[in-house]
Amino acid sequence: MATVNAEDDGGVLSMVGSGLGMAIMPALSLAGAPPAVEITDLGPERPYRSVGCVTTPELATTTAVRALIRTLRSLGQPSPERTKAQLRAV
Repeated sequence: MATVNAEDDGGVLSMVGSGLGMAIMPALSLAGAPPAVEITDLGPERPYRSVGCVTTPELATTTAVRALIRTLRSLGQPSPERTKAQLRAV
């Protein structure tokens, strides 16, 4: 079994679509996946990413940045299930 580390999501999707293997990828990377690629949700215990918001001290106190942070915090955990159609729409 060979392992390939690639940074080009489009290249990975192309290789998978050509039958050269499989990949575990973030949902955002699946946008525009070729029709030959079968997307399968990994279920409620799937891996996840933690993200943060980076700004300057000056902008951190602005109404817009504070509203964005409140909105992001309100999103909470992702929904337990995503369908193939939802993943393709990302």
